[in-house]
Amino acid sequence: MNEKLKKRKAERFEMSAPVQFVSTDAKHPLNAQIINCSETGLCFETDSALPPGSIVFVSAKDDNKFFRAMVRWCQRQIGAEKIHFRVGAEYMDPAPDNGSGFTIAPAEED
Repeated sequence: MNEKLKKRKAERFEMSAPVQFVSTDAKHPLNAQIINCSETGLCFETDSALPPGSIVFVSAKDDNKFFRAMVRWCQRQIGAEKIHFRVGAEYMDPAPDNGSGFTIAPAEED
């Protein structure tokens, strides 16, 4: 068995779904595409590099309910037509259900 798979806390499930996210230093939401997810985290692709340790707020497209995750790794995808990054993030404790005054507005189109 692959050593990387042995270290995982939970089984990953392949999926493809559009999401939006906001990092703690971003001014507006950005678009991303989920690649896979598990009980403990998710992997998504985006046009923006995110430093490990940064906090992101992720929501389904056109939904203002979100969850928090911490970026664990970020890799530039080599050979891609358009520069993009694959990001691994671990879920954090549940975020307030928009009671904090934080809501996600629709992402700007490129």
